[in-house]
Amino acid sequence: MKARILTALSFAIAAITLMTVAVHAQPDTLWTRTFGGSSYDYGYSVQQTTDGGYIIAGLTSSYGADSSDVYLIKTDGDGNEQWYQTFGGSNYDSGESVQQTSDGGYIIAGYTCSYGAGYNDVYLIKTDSSGYEQWSQTFGGGNDDWGKSVKQTTDGGYIIAGKTQSYGAGDWDVYLIKTDANGNTMWTRTFGGTSPDMGNGVQQNLDGEYIIAGMTESYGAGSADAYLIKTDANGIEQWSQTYGDSGWDQANDLQKSLPLHPFPHGWILVGEHSFEDWLLWMWLVDADGDTTWTRGDDPPSIPNASSSGNSIWQTSDSGYIAAGYIGISSDLDVRLIKTDADGYIMWTQTLGGTSNDVGECIQQTSDGGYIVVGGTESYGAGLSDVYLIRLEAESGQLPVSLTPYNPPIIIPANGGSFDYNIEITNIGSSPVTFDVWVNVEIPAGIQFPVLGPVYDLTLPGETSIDRDRSLSVPGDAPGGEYIVLGSVGTYPWIAVDTDSFTFTKEGTTGDGLLINPTGWFCTGEPFPGETAQSSHPSSFILHPCTPNPFNPATVIRFQMQDASIVNLSVYDISGRLVAELVNAWRDAGVHEVAFDGSDLSSGVYLYRLTAGEFTNTGKMVLMK
Repeated sequence: MKARILTALSFAIAAITLMTVAVHAQPDTLWTRTFGGSSYDYGYSVQQTTDGGYIIAGLTSSYGADSSDVYLIKTDGDGNEQWYQTFGGSNYDSGESVQQTSDGGYIIAGYTCSYGAGYNDVYLIKTDSSGYEQWSQTFGGGNDDWGKSVKQTTDGGYIIAGKTQSYGAGDWDVYLIKTDANGNTMWTRTFGGTSPDMGNGVQQNLDGEYIIAGMTESYGAGSADAYLIKTDANGIEQWSQTYGDSGWDQANDLQKSLPLHPFPHGWILVGEHSFEDWLLWMWLVDADGDTTWTRGDDPPSIPNASSSGNSIWQTSDSGYIAAGYIGISSDLDVRLIKTDADGYIMWTQTLGGTSNDVGECIQQTSDGGYIVVGGTESYGAGLSDVYLIRLEAESGQLPVSLTPYNPPIIIPANGGSFDYNIEITNIGSSPVTFDVWVNVEIPAGIQFPVLGPVYDLTLPGETSIDRDRSLSVPGDAPGGEYIVLGSVGTYPWIAVDTDSFTFTKEGTTGDGLLINPTGWFCTGEPFPGETAQSSHPSSFILHPCTPNPFNPATVIRFQMQDASIVNLSVYDISGRLVAELVNAWRDAGVHEVAFDGSDLSSGVYLYRLTAGEFTNTGKMVLMK
């Protein structure tokens, strides 16, 4: 066995006593693009499309009919423009939110001064996949009404959040509009009091209910508070919460939050908070809207500078990334903040030039990187241009090495075992906390775990740890070539490094899809905190699927302490049912189910297990 620089005891002590750093480093910028003409152009919303490109919505004064028009831009995966479209009339119009729809087209929400009943009306535009308008609708009364966020709902219609002066109790009220698939109004709701209130973001949950984030001056502790409203499927308020103190607090965006351990359903909000400084601020709340934690940006070092958050996204490692701006009014830069699952900052980044540059929307891309859109006065052709920024995935400092003893390894048809060594090295100078796990990939291309995951190991700088292990292969495993893969990172979403070796199993090939997880045993020297395998579960558990991210197949593993009717279903991020994998009686024990996403587009999917009174949900990422 290799010499150990770090014993199990000192490893455990280091995990408690040493200050650690994140596994991930600040990502590099892959490319930036600007779009627009000689006048004022701006981007408010971006989404990665199913073909790997990007769709952007904003406004343009350089192109279109007059004043400003809704600006829709489609790019390829490298940010090169494929086409653009404008929508609107002779007055001011803007696109604030865009989403690719289930038919491959796009839905855009914003406001229009050119059409409708009042000064500004909510503007909803549906296009085909080439950006040609299929229909448009306006909503509002005789005063000012704005649309800020749109999502396609599980029934094929749309939900829009914004603000209204035409209806409601106060100067401005939160405005919630539900339409059918053709944009016809099904119902509208307003929320708020006698002072200004607004809705900036909306999401639908798996039960068909709605959650709206925004700002209220009618309720709460300060001059303005962040405002969260939960409704039923018909838009009837179930509860509302405010967040803030005596200053100004405002939520500009929200996303569903699915922490890894366990899987409670909650929400992450981003916006701004002012007391002594204006700072980008985040709130994590549970399913009832109760605060789990709040976190803020580091105060800027420049006098009178501020920061604000316009967009938030839960990342594949269960952390969060926010985009907004930082600086003073004459010199703003794009501000990015990446946190872990508890909201602690892992890295920050500022992007831009000598004039004003702002980030309005951010999403994680299918390869683990990030796409950001906003506006720039520093670069481009005009007074302001649409600003598109592509960041690569984060890198790590933890190489892992898997070394088999006595290769090549050939397992007889009736089963056998082999030995190998796994070594992890921290090549940096600071301690790092990470997870470690080993999967086996069967000949059919599906993986399942045989070691770990072992969570939250801490390794001091410039040291390593290794363990000798033995893997037993059952006789009923299909014949063919197998791959053993060892990974470190944040299980199961991000592997910062992976190493592998192969072995061959003799015998009948079969389809390779029937896996008996209790027949595979990985024994040997344990990692600190590692628990032994058990074939007799003492509780119901839904394990993270492996691999994750995956392409095109993954395995969902669950264990049951009692026999029960089991339903295991997969949903997309908007709550639409994608597949029902199991709906049948299952005995107590450990079970694994393969899920094939070959016919699906890249993105985040949810899998929900129901067994008797036990219900739990996991998240998986398909990356093609």
